[in-house]
Amino acid sequence: MNSKEKKIWIDFTDLILWDDHFTGTQRVTYEIGKRFYENLPRVSFFAFDDKSKKFYEVPFQKINERILEIKRASETESDTSQSKPSLKKNLKLVTKKVYLSLPFEVKKRITDDQKAFIKKTGKQLLSVLSLARFSSTKNLSKLIKRLDQIRFNQNDVLIILGKPWDNMFIIKELRKQKLETNFTLVHLIYDMIPVFLPHVFGKPVPKNYTEYMFEAMSISDHLVAISESTKKDIKRFCDEENLPYKPTTVIKLGDSFSGLETDKKRLSELSPKDFLLCVGTLEIRKNHILLYTAYKEGLSRGVQMPKLVIVGGKGWYTNDVLYEFENDPEMKNRVFIKNNVSDRELAWLYKNCKFTVYPSVYEGWGLPITESLAYGKMCLASGSSSMKEIAGDLIEYFSPYDSAGFLELIIKYLDEDILSKKETEIKKHYKSTNWDKTFQDFVKVIKY
Repeated sequence: MNSKEKKIWIDFTDLILWDDHFTGTQRVTYEIGKRFYENLPRVSFFAFDDKSKKFYEVPFQKINERILEIKRASETESDTSQSKPSLKKNLKLVTKKVYLSLPFEVKKRITDDQKAFIKKTGKQLLSVLSLARFSSTKNLSKLIKRLDQIRFNQNDVLIILGKPWDNMFIIKELRKQKLETNFTLVHLIYDMIPVFLPHVFGKPVPKNYTEYMFEAMSISDHLVAISESTKKDIKRFCDEENLPYKPTTVIKLGDSFSGLETDKKRLSELSPKDFLLCVGTLEIRKNHILLYTAYKEGLSRGVQMPKLVIVGGKGWYTNDVLYEFENDPEMKNRVFIKNNVSDRELAWLYKNCKFTVYPSVYEGWGLPITESLAYGKMCLASGSSSMKEIAGDLIEYFSPYDSAGFLELIIKYLDEDILSKKETEIKKHYKSTNWDKTFQDFVKVIKY
């Protein structure tokens, strides 16, 4: 195949359907895709419609419009979210209204077990509604009237950058078309965590994820991993599933986040250098329970523990630890859990925290570590999976199951002299990866 004849197609299904703050995968898809568009000829973008089971070309300008909409909404929401009822609050209000409208005799007959059942059902409903809001199984019905349907050709190179693994229809249709035309498929793999740590996800995810990865690795021509750890896990998966191991290249994701303006309007309870910062979804894998136990042990020893700011939306299986953080008297006015944080607010938090902590059990990479280092901030991180690849001995590590060891490191870096020396070392030796470098490494994979 003459490389000049190649046409590159990049999957932007995630971005065209997303309607909330960017997470890691959306940032990666946009930053890499944008550079393909700006630097190479014959680059187009597509999205998959669940309803029609077809692919449609999406003009890059439409994607940019979508990104601007999300950013504007994000900034507006950060200014108004104090007074904006959440999905959870609305559900509680509706439930309370229904209960209050019941006749007294009916209320008397509702047992404690029945009340517990209603409460549990409400939580399950809230979980389903929250997941449905961001599900990739939305269709493009409102858009496809203005989009051109496409079929891929033999000389096409398809690049999957996002998170289509919760939609098997995409990979099945790609398989079907690849058998017909034999286009080249390059797939970015973030991690294999749901396969090998199924206990940190909800029950549907590990099964669906494993099935998707089996299909993806079967039909991909080249895999791109975001860490050596992920590459190792890909090899393990292929060996265990008796799949041929496809060529796999490791690239570093960009971490050029530190140039943003800052905003402190909604962070008035915080002062510079009086808090530690932990960034990441509030889910069981991120291991916030270790923060709680380390803080409790420190307080029991009389350690002057700083405030703790946790930034992230609610994910899998965190009700227990959240209850402890919110209701333990010792944690009152000490722990602040923030969601719907804007990029400018997050920039302020990184710039003004004492240092960051990242106790995650397992990662494909560990973006909050790179963001911390990009700001010249010390990070205490779990030593598992990919996380030692990010900074080597520039930061310190602990076992994600050792709260005592974690606490000792926190105490160590509460010493301003020790912390200052480490920050100087980080600023001198840490080299950020910009998105241009990530793009250039990706281009080498497809040999454009």
